[in-house]
Amino acid sequence: MSKLTEAVGLSGALDTAQLSELAKWRLPITVPDGAPFTSPEEAVAAIEDATTGYDQVQIRVSDPDAMKHYLATKRPGKLVLKDGEAKQSFDWSFGTNPAGDYLLQWGDNAGTDLLTNGESYLLDGQRRIYFSDVQELHFGETRVFLQCTPRKLKAS
Repeated sequence: MSKLTEAVGLSGALDTAQLSELAKWRLPITVPDGAPFTSPEEAVAAIEDATTGYDQVQIRVSDPDAMKHYLATKRPGKLVLKDGEAKQSFDWSFGTNPAGDYLLQWGDNAGTDLLTNGESYLLDGQRRIYFSDVQELHFGETRVFLQCTPRKLKAS
């Protein structure tokens, strides 16, 4: 049961007879476990928490051509992640798309916040590539690539 279904069920907005009837119709709704909320404020806070959580606001972006571009341009590199004094490097395969963005295989080590912190970079041959933006690319529910936009160097 989702957090939202549970919050609404415990809010008292639907009585248990209604929830039981909906369950008979094979809707994925059951009477939630737990005591009902004792105040409207408690119910509103729970519903707000359920509707603003990561699973509710996450947007899954897909690019059907990403795999084609990745395979056509795939090459080895090194991903260097720095967070203050901590530094780790990983052998990492990547490709590029026609727009010049880098397509990195998704991995647990490559958090989007680290890739855009100004310290972490991808080593492409002898060039260090720093990123200004990172977008996760999904195929269905599966996260497959990180599409990384290189940071533009300011003209001096």
